[in-house]
Amino acid sequence: MPQPFFLSFIPPPRDRYFCHMELFEAIRRMRELSRKNEAFSFAFMSYNSTAGRSEGVVEVRHARLRPRTQQIHHRHAEIIEEYVNLDTGEARRFYQPLLMNFNGEKVYA
Repeated sequence: MPQPFFLSFIPPPRDRYFCHMELFEAIRRMRELSRKNEAFSFAFMSYNSTAGRSEGVVEVRHARLRPRTQQIHHRHAEIIEEYVNLDTGEARRFYQPLLMNFNGEKVYA
């Protein structure tokens, strides 16, 4: 007697839709594009070290990095990147380890 045939669709894991990029390669490419005056997009998890909390994921569609903060101006300067949101003109910053994607590519540490 033939066995019943069941067809089920199980979608592939979400990360199969993305290319993966190592964190420091993403930072290097951000700096390179910024030197060329080219914009890029990225997303990161926000974090306020003073309040000790996050406001969630921040997506920036068009940005360029700014010169890095000196250690005397910020205690975490070695892991902070300064950027300009080109859509709003705001000068902002993010923590490197909290970078989630760069130009549509998932970033991993």
